[in-house]
Amino acid sequence: MERTGAATAGLLAMALAGCFGPKDAPPPGPAGELNAEGMRRLAAGDLVGAEEAVSRALVQAELLDDVRGQAEAFSNQGAVAEAGGRLDEAAAAYDRALRLHRQVPNPEGEARAQTNRGALLLARGRAKEARDAFAAALALHESLDQGSGAARARLGLAAVLRAEGKVDEAAVEIGRARAQAEDAEDEAALAAALAALGETHAARKEPALAREALERALEIDRRRRDPPAILQDLEALARVAEGSGDAGAALAYHARAARVARRLGRLRAAVAHLEAALALARRTGAADEARDAEAEIRAIRSVLTGEVK
Repeated sequence: MERTGAATAGLLAMALAGCFGPKDAPPPGPAGELNAEGMRRLAAGDLVGAEEAVSRALVQAELLDDVRGQAEAFSNQGAVAEAGGRLDEAAAAYDRALRLHRQVPNPEGEARAQTNRGALLLARGRAKEARDAFAAALALHESLDQGSGAARARLGLAAVLRAEGKVDEAAVEIGRARAQAEDAEDEAALAAALAALGETHAARKEPALAREALERALEIDRRRRDPPAILQDLEALARVAEGSGDAGAALAYHARAARVARRLGRLRAAVAHLEAALALARRTGAADEARDAEAEIRAIRSVLTGEVK
């Protein structure tokens, strides 16, 4: 199947990574704090710590026969596995979560599980199934009057439309998602909607509007202190700047993205951004920036290879 592409993947990572706002968060059960800790660690880029916390949450929920806690733990296991690139494991975890949420029944949890499934299905090129999952999530969230969850489901539908080349239809869904996020006072969903709007402007060859929307998303995500979202924003801004021929801005965005990626422990991503910055610095004659990028690349590669300088 055809992949959805980097832009769509970036949109989904920002919008649908399972980081639901407080109005959509499930009430804590016996395993609630461990589940919450796992998601906090995931948001901070600590995959090992996130996996450990979520695994403990699942054990505790099973010992106490807490079906809802088990469902949340499987949802979170899926998010951790997906972040680590283990997509088959993530799919199985999301399916388990969906079945358990239906067993409770817990329509709110079912809706979130459907959104997670939709994002994963789209990332794997299964657009029709993804559309069905997002539509089911949207219907459930709207029946529960949950604007934050509905906004994320709409952003999923927009991503499907984008992947199908239906940019104008995607823009309509993004506008609706943005309005729902604003009504719910959910800054995370609002930032995701603005980022999706920026990607849509970029697809329409409107770089100035794209950068304006993405810069607004970045401002919100910086205020929220959400490093993974900040990284996605900077990566999108770098793509837009490169696509419009603004090498100087692209260099700056790549350099900033490299710093964030390094703080998150995503060293290979940091190297990729530094290599892009180095190429742009050489092209534009920015000798100081080129020298700095080369030094940082050497330092990170020495860590990756275990070399001792």
